[in-house]
Amino acid sequence: MLERVIGPTTLTGQVASVELFLVGSSLTLERLRIAKLDPSETPNRIRIRVRSSKGPILAPGDWIRLRARIEPPSQPAMPGAFDFQRKAFFKGLGEVGFSYGAPEVLARGNEAATLSRSQKIMALRQFLGERISMALPDDTAGVARVLMLGDRKGISETIMEAIRASGLAHLLAISGLYIGLVAGVLFLEIRATISLIPRISLYHPVKKWAAAFALLGALGYAAMTGGSVPTVRALLMFSLVLLAVMVDRRGLSIRLVAWAALIVLIFRSEILLGASFQLSFAAVTALIARHEKITRRKRLSEGERPWW
Repeated sequence: MLERVIGPTTLTGQVASVELFLVGSSLTLERLRIAKLDPSETPNRIRIRVRSSKGPILAPGDWIRLRARIEPPSQPAMPGAFDFQRKAFFKGLGEVGFSYGAPEVLARGNEAATLSRSQKIMALRQFLGERISMALPDDTAGVARVLMLGDRKGISETIMEAIRASGLAHLLAISGLYIGLVAGVLFLEIRATISLIPRISLYHPVKKWAAAFALLGALGYAAMTGGSVPTVRALLMFSLVLLAVMVDRRGLSIRLVAWAALIVLIFRSEILLGASFQLSFAAVTALIARHEKITRRKRLSEGERPWW
C-alpha cells in the first residue's frame, strides 16, 4: 500500500472486476504497470472510479490503459469511525483513485482459458446483470440485481431512500433468508419431483439426493452474489444442515454456529471486529439457543428425566 499521491499518470492493467453505477463504473485492476513507478513499489491491485459512461464496455480479463490520479485509501475521519484503509488493506487494494476520461482497451480477455476462476465468476455476474437490465425497467432491474447478484450499484438514490425509510434495507443483504430460500426450494422441489417415481423413491435415499442438489445450488448462488460475510455464514450453516441430512444427523445445534464461525474466521479473521459478523452470528446464536431450549423442554415433558 503506497503512502503518497501519484498522478496524473498513465497506467495499464487487467480488469479483475467491474461495478456498474447509474453513471460510470468502478474498476478493480491487477497486474499493473504504472508510469514512473518501480515494479517493486507497484501495488498488486487498485480500484479506479470511471465517471464517464461513453467509453467501451469492459469485462473481467480485459487489458486497458488509462490516465488516472491515485492515492492511498483514506484513514478514519475520527477515532472509531469507519476505517476504509483497513478494509482496503484486507481486500488487497494498495491504491484508489479516479480516471481522466474513458479507458482504452488494449486487448480483450474473451478466451476463457486466460481467465482466472474469480474472473470467470465476475464475468458471468456482469453478463447476468446486463441481461437483467435489458429485460426489466431501470428501478426494477436495480432491485432484481441486488437480490439475484448482490449488486447494489444499480439502485437509484430515490428507490434506496424509500427502502431505508420503509425499514426494509436489511432485505438487500444476501444472507440466511435468500440462501435458505434457494436451498429450501431446490430441496423441496427435487424431493417432490423424484417422489413421483415410485421405482426410485421407494428404493433409494431421495431425501439425501435432494440435499446434495440443494447444497450445489446454494454454493452456486453464493458465488454469484459475491460472497459477503452474511452470505458465507449462511452458506456454511445451511451446508452443515444439508450434510447432516445426508449422514443422518441432527442439523440445527449450537455446534453448527460454532463450526461456521470457526471456518469463516480461519479464512477471514479480520472480520471479527466488524458489525456484520458480530450481529449475524449473535442473532443466529440466540435463535438456535432458544430452539434448543424449546426442544429440550418438549423432551422433558414427554417423559425424559433430567440428568439430576
